[in-house]
Amino acid sequence: MTLGSTRVLHFKDKRPPHEVKYALEREIRTLFTSTIENGKLCMRAKATLVGAEYNFCLCFEAALQACNFYTLKMDVSWAEQSSSNSDYYSKTSGSWFELWTRDFRAANPPFAGEDSSQQYHQLCENAMNAEQQLDSIAAIQIAIIAALKCGLSFRTSHKEGGTNIYWKNDRFVCSDYGDFPDKQQFTDESEFLKMLRKFCHWDVTSNSGNDQLSEIDTWRLIMRRMGT
Repeated sequence: MTLGSTRVLHFKDKRPPHEVKYALEREIRTLFTSTIENGKLCMRAKATLVGAEYNFCLCFEAALQACNFYTLKMDVSWAEQSSSNSDYYSKTSGSWFELWTRDFRAANPPFAGEDSSQQYHQLCENAMNAEQQLDSIAAIQIAIIAALKCGLSFRTSHKEGGTNIYWKNDRFVCSDYGDFPDKQQFTDESEFLKMLRKFCHWDVTSNSGNDQLSEIDTWRLIMRRMGT
């Protein structure tokens, strides 16, 4: 009985590697670690969902003239679960992979000589240094506040309603809609950040399994959850 599976997607994307990484971190709710392996930029992460262990490797394969070429590999294991649930885990892991990669379009590898090694190395360097300045919780919080004031927001939805968190005029607003409508407003940044940390806790830690997220990594994932 198979107690694991592997999924691989080759795709092209106009975004640089760190932005593709951010998109996956936002979707999967886990952080990727970037390293250079055999001359390639590889970004790895792991997550735990319903008792199954997921391991990811996003590889930046080539820099092309109008886009970049990537490979995303997902290995999932449910060896700790009953073999009678293998069909369930096989189907659900495939569904998760399709959900997480829904914005990526499968593509064939580039032709020989189609890529640029100089551009590749520059994009790798940019990716490795992209958030070098966000080296503390305070720096990340400042970046979140600035992004909200520039129009980004936090949005959640479920069958009973949802929540929108945004900046309007001179204050932060947390607005619940649906079965239990409510609205909170904050003019004090520290009080708003306390609310945001509590509000996002389950969302950003739900896939960490038995691994305890550090506070700075928790705030990194909170930052990833922002959108337009």
